[in-house]
Amino acid sequence: MTSQITMATSTSSTIAPPSKPTPNLTTSPATATTQYLIATKSGTSLEAFEALIGSLPDAGQGTKIVYPHVSFQSYVTMLSDAEAVQVAQNPIVSTVIINAELEEGSY
Repeated sequence: MTSQITMATSTSSTIAPPSKPTPNLTTSPATATTQYLIATKSGTSLEAFEALIGSLPDAGQGTKIVYPHVSFQSYVTMLSDAEAVQVAQNPIVSTVIINAELEEGSY
């Protein structure tokens, strides 16, 4: 299974933004950041997940979504589009998607 990036048209969030903004947040289109949700593949260990988020630009300061009886983890953070593409190439990552509010009837 390959990782995928899905772009949505809305950029409002459904989960509270990370507690600390990334230091590279700018208004330049080349480095502008967007809130992304990263989901790991089923069976990913908590240790591998922690290593993944520790390697991200925010160094794990985003929002973790982890449940003890669910076999994957999710994480919400601010990334540039280029960073999102790079994260999606990680072998434990299942999905990298813009964290956008769902419009009624669009799901």
